[in-house]
Amino acid sequence: MQHKRAALSAQMPTGRPNDNSDGHPRCIGLHSMTLSAPNLAISGVFGAAAVACFVGAARGSPLRQSDARTGLRALLVTVGLWASLQSIQMLVTDHAVAEALYLSGLIVGFGTVWAWLFFASAYTGHSFHRHRPYQLGALAIYVALILTKLTNPIHEQYLASGFVVEPYPRLIIYPRPIYWISFVLAYGFTAIGLYLLFRTFTRSSQSSWALSALVAITALSALPKIAIGVVPEVIPELSYEPIGVAIFGLGALYLVEDSFVNLEAPTRETLFDEAAEGVVTVGADGAIREYNDRAAELVPALDGDVETLAELTATLLIDRLSETTHLVEQSVPEGTRTLLVTRRELELGPHRLGTTLFLQDITDARRRKAELTRHDEQLEAIADAIAHELRNAVGVTEGYLALAASESDAPTERDPLEVARQSVRRSKEVIGDLDVLTRYAQSIETYHDVDVRLALDRATESVDADLDVHLERDATIRAADDRLTHLFVNAIRFAAYAEATALTVRVETDPGRLVVTDDGHYTGGSHDDSLFGYDAAEPTAEAGLKLPNVRSLSRVHGWDVHLDTTYDDGIRYRIGGVDVIETAETTTASV
Repeated sequence: MQHKRAALSAQMPTGRPNDNSDGHPRCIGLHSMTLSAPNLAISGVFGAAAVACFVGAARGSPLRQSDARTGLRALLVTVGLWASLQSIQMLVTDHAVAEALYLSGLIVGFGTVWAWLFFASAYTGHSFHRHRPYQLGALAIYVALILTKLTNPIHEQYLASGFVVEPYPRLIIYPRPIYWISFVLAYGFTAIGLYLLFRTFTRSSQSSWALSALVAITALSALPKIAIGVVPEVIPELSYEPIGVAIFGLGALYLVEDSFVNLEAPTRETLFDEAAEGVVTVGADGAIREYNDRAAELVPALDGDVETLAELTATLLIDRLSETTHLVEQSVPEGTRTLLVTRRELELGPHRLGTTLFLQDITDARRRKAELTRHDEQLEAIADAIAHELRNAVGVTEGYLALAASESDAPTERDPLEVARQSVRRSKEVIGDLDVLTRYAQSIETYHDVDVRLALDRATESVDADLDVHLERDATIRAADDRLTHLFVNAIRFAAYAEATALTVRVETDPGRLVVTDDGHYTGGSHDDSLFGYDAAEPTAEAGLKLPNVRSLSRVHGWDVHLDTTYDDGIRYRIGGVDVIETAETTTASV
């Protein structure tokens, strides 16, 4: 090999290796040359890159996924070693030593490719790095290339080298066929990692220009490799990728750390393990394939002897898992825990692939629901008691007023008695409103597809008023039927108290809402949403509860109510947030 290197050196221009007296060229030895400023400068750059990589690896990684953190640390460490070898290479003036350092750098450098792919796959949410065939293929390629590099002195098909002095001492590389094969593989695999990263960045809704720029710098670090072929006498035969990787690592970990972390895509394994609910997958044969940590927490037997769906259902005390959902009561040290078990079949066309069980702890939700139900029942009982007592008191008062009116013929006595009787009638109506509100202002558990026309008909039939009610367009909405009816009752009564002659209901689909308009005479002092407050008495004291009840019965549906302050021919308010199922043509009803 000494003669091969010498022969290559003989082809170099003047100023490169000198000739011996016998006519054979020789390489310049260690003691015959000195390092120049370019050697020190280039060595310093690669040394700084190595230090940067080691610092980044020592700092660790803020990434959430352990695989992504491992890949990044491996990348920084291997690149740091690669840069260190090249830094030392620029300080060596012995041909054999320089060549050995160069080959060692290539061996480490090709390892960085796998670290790069490992990191890129994990960071972008893929699992390629976990697939056994990919792992074995990568190992086979790496071992084969290492062997070709280590055995290069025998077959000389990877590279040949020379050593020159001017303009500064450095190694010269002459690639052979296997070198180019290795080159194409390395850059091809690197390009795959770049593609995965750029695709993740471009698909993200967050700003990723800084990270994209850092990755681009890493890719552009390969350009000096091309320039070597143009000006070989100036640019040393080194790999400049470590500088790009060092810039990427420092930039990602110190300059744009937030973006670097936020753009990390979760892997399927991460989503599976960190799911808030327990997940158990079962094969077509009934054997449990996998389960996440939450499932093991909810059913500790999964970490024991439970291996099949039948054993799991028996543990959950479910006789037969045939329904979609099941409620399971468990005894725990804190008391009783309620699990909601949901079954989903996995099918591909006519083929059944298996079953997935979702386990959700609904203990707190069920406890809160029970508490709300208890409070609702308590409130309803209190309302019944109050309404009963008020009705009794008002009934007694009404009876005595009627008796007094029948026994008195004096007009001066009859008029006050009539006023009192009207006040009693209003009190009875208020009691009825409060009773309805107490019952129907509670939370809605079940919604139905309600025909607005039918609900409005029921409302108009229950109101004794000289008022025409119009429905501009029949429609079906999602609502609680009884509550919608009482909403219209209050709307009609408010219009009647305002001496309206007509009330119109319009159903709009975009956005979904009910628009209620009447032509009543508004005499209040404020024409805004304060009309929906229970402290309002507009347009009269008798009407004071009607619009507030409309708002309460709307809010229990999750709807919002606002007054149209630009409407001057009466009162118009919009009930928004309504889920309109379908609409039809105009129809009319009247009271």
